[in-house]
Amino acid sequence: MLALIAGLRKRGLRVAPFKKGPDFIDPAWISVLADQPCYNLDPYLMDESTILAMLNRHSAMADIVLVEGNHGIFDGVDEKGSVSSARLAKILRAPVILVLDCQGMSATAAAVVLGIQQFDPDCTIAGVILNRLAGERHERVVTAAIRDRTTVPIVGAIHRRDDAPLEERHLGLLPPCESGRQASVERVSDVMSEALDVEQICRIAESAPPLDFSPQTGKSRAIHTEPVRIGLIRDDAFQFYYQDNLDALREHGADLVELSAIHTEKLPSLDLLYIGGGFPERHAERLANNRELMAEIRTAERRGMPIYAECGGALYLGRSIAYEGRHFELVGIFPIDYAFRNRPYGHGYLRGRVVAENPFYSIGTELVGHEFHYSRPSAWEESQLTLVCQLSKGYGFDGARDGLCQNRTFAAYCHVHVAGMPTWPTALVTAAAVYRRERCG
Repeated sequence: MLALIAGLRKRGLRVAPFKKGPDFIDPAWISVLADQPCYNLDPYLMDESTILAMLNRHSAMADIVLVEGNHGIFDGVDEKGSVSSARLAKILRAPVILVLDCQGMSATAAAVVLGIQQFDPDCTIAGVILNRLAGERHERVVTAAIRDRTTVPIVGAIHRRDDAPLEERHLGLLPPCESGRQASVERVSDVMSEALDVEQICRIAESAPPLDFSPQTGKSRAIHTEPVRIGLIRDDAFQFYYQDNLDALREHGADLVELSAIHTEKLPSLDLLYIGGGFPERHAERLANNRELMAEIRTAERRGMPIYAECGGALYLGRSIAYEGRHFELVGIFPIDYAFRNRPYGHGYLRGRVVAENPFYSIGTELVGHEFHYSRPSAWEESQLTLVCQLSKGYGFDGARDGLCQNRTFAAYCHVHVAGMPTWPTALVTAAAVYRRERCG
């Protein structure tokens, strides 16, 4: 994806990039290379009309739209592939270019391509990029097999490299803000783009049939009339935010004020604090050393300022975390200590129902989102805690519940996307407006 973006931009084309599925790190890298935000599309979190609306909205000025899939092309939550990359491609009427890992394969590569091509005739397999080739001979054998047995054109051949600059952690890449290797990524992506037939890929893109956008498609959401100031903690420890969510908050009348949990010592005048996900455990010492900001957050919470925290943000509001043999005291709004293991507790889509009062979601609301965390409470004083969401899918805090609530603070492992939770921005801005009126008279 990064190499293709580099090749397209080298030709002066404006790229509108999208990523299929709930993801933060890949879109962050894609945004760096595309020099504009990468937005998420997902058939589980969004219905078809919303997906088309978002595509229309975020690609109006582009020359070409790229959507990076996830998992295998037909993989998803069920055997029908109902939320798969193939399903998204059919919604968008977009031709598909396969990226095929050819390591250890020769003629079998043709069988894989042929099988995928025939598996779902309604999904247009328009090209294949051969990846992790061992050398020129390997490329010749695989190319001949695919051309002999299938009608799918080969539009790229990438040989295995020992200098790949993208570092990995858990099941994904290291975020750009932590990598420190952005320049090498850009260089290698630029070199790898030469292995792609960018001109042929552009012709494939041009073959996509037109999409029929209804008059309602792509309309802006209603804007809240009362301006509010929402603090957004964004730094090395907390960087997992959907661009659509931030856009929605602004469209509803929020002024987003960025601050750092590592460097900011004094909390500015705010009507609400929003803390997204990230890797607080990797920066726990620096977070714990900023005692001034943590004290300010505790004071603001006691005074009634609303706080909304997701995953890593929820950990930050806990009493402590233990990571790699060390113990770090954090904000302490919730009497919970967290610990980590080397495989995830929660990984995938999350769904539940709100069953108790809280400042953002009415009772009965269906909470839909996703989670990905290696942590869970190791010690918590349950008698002092309220968990407001009963889960039908996912792990949350204990395999059955999510959504900690105290006063006007809500903290959950669930990451939500505005397309799947359209009431979310209204809820945050409304809570902020109520607090603003209280403190300003």
